[in-house]
Amino acid sequence: MAYYDIHKALTQSLIDLGLTVPIAHENINFNPDANTSYTTDATGYTIGDTAITLITGSGAIYAGSNVSFDGDPNYYQVVTGISAPGVVTLAAPGLLQNISAAVTNTTGHIEQFVDVTEIPVTTEVISKDSLDEEIGIYQLSVYTRSGASTRKAYELSDTIANNYKHGDELTSGTQKIFIEITSRNQGRNLNGWFIIDLSVNYVADLSR
Repeated sequence: MAYYDIHKALTQSLIDLGLTVPIAHENINFNPDANTSYTTDATGYTIGDTAITLITGSGAIYAGSNVSFDGDPNYYQVVTGISAPGVVTLAAPGLLQNISAAVTNTTGHIEQFVDVTEIPVTTEVISKDSLDEEIGIYQLSVYTRSGASTRKAYELSDTIANNYKHGDELTSGTQKIFIEITSRNQGRNLNGWFIIDLSVNYVADLSR
């Protein structure tokens, strides 16, 4: 098992949490500040509809992000996103207001997301019998738009930290990854985002 396999197992555990925000690791072209502007088709949609066809426009609308429609003050969580014109699926209960049978401007919004650091902060390999023991740190960051409630940021970071508790064990094939401790900072502001960094200290046995 290489570092890549350890990182993959740790990230899969994060994905399996089913967070209602995008995880940047899932798309190497992820850009939370990119303009995502589309229009609906002219079919018209009624309250409760969840599948909305978007046509003219460009940019990615990510699962876990939000969309809004001109004339409707509500934001809707996206279950299935798009990277080109297509159908976005909204979370239940769906539309809270009708969309008229005319093309309607649609905007994607990312207010919060989780970023996963690809490069290990530190790795120490200790040889023992038929295995090597690797000690490393898995890094994550919770991003929340500056000006939004920091409570959302702390609640999300708590959810993630609780997923990597001391004594938890993950597996990658026949290999085991043991969580030692998860820590986080108090947050920092940078380029319009409030960022909380989390560090997951782990130990893994590597087969030779």
